[in-house]
Amino acid sequence: TVVYTRVNDTSVITMSSDYRGDPSEFAMIVPTPTVLDRNQVTTVPSATVAHLDRYTAPRLVEYFDGDPCAPEVLYEMAPEAVAEGSGPTRKERREGAKALGVTIEREFAVGSYDIQMLSARQSDGLAEFLRGEGYKLPDGAEGALAGYISGGMKFFVAKVNLSRHSTKAEQELEPLQLTLRSKDFMLPIQLGNLNGDGPQDLIVMALTRKG
Repeated sequence: TVVYTRVNDTSVITMSSDYRGDPSEFAMIVPTPTVLDRNQVTTVPSATVAHLDRYTAPRLVEYFDGDPCAPEVLYEMAPEAVAEGSGPTRKERREGAKALGVTIEREFAVGSYDIQMLSARQSDGLAEFLRGEGYKLPDGAEGALAGYISGGMKFFVAKVNLSRHSTKAEQELEPLQLTLRSKDFMLPIQLGNLNGDGPQDLIVMALTRKG
């Protein structure tokens, strides 16, 4: 479910994934027109999207909004501690990415997620880097990535940090919200289409000042 708010050249995209499975297997890759900073990425309560879903349903009911000024819980990325022989350091990862034509532009934490902002010169190098990071890319990913790379897009990559995410089976993944500026009105979802094992259902709620 996607909530898309657009004012002038600023878009706020909230993505709620109906994911079932081990949180360690979840990842999201979203092309973006620019490299996003930490203050352009946040999470929102699942109830927010559910509220909009109910509000836009064809029935007449009355709802009351929660406090929009409720404090947001922020997390900082913990310093990277690497034991001897346990894996590459951050510097080694960046150098390895550079050898594949990939630049790690940003790394930060938001809620239960660890975020990377990537840029790339070629799709096969980006695909190889992501697989080396443990992401399971679907067949045909290189072709979809190539189209976005040729358009000058960057890549927002999110995965769940299990040390900050509840392991309870009923725990939902918080919706991610991106704020970006672009003259283009777009919703880049081709990579998500590749990952389905059949027809997918996408609900988009678009909000503007005019309705």
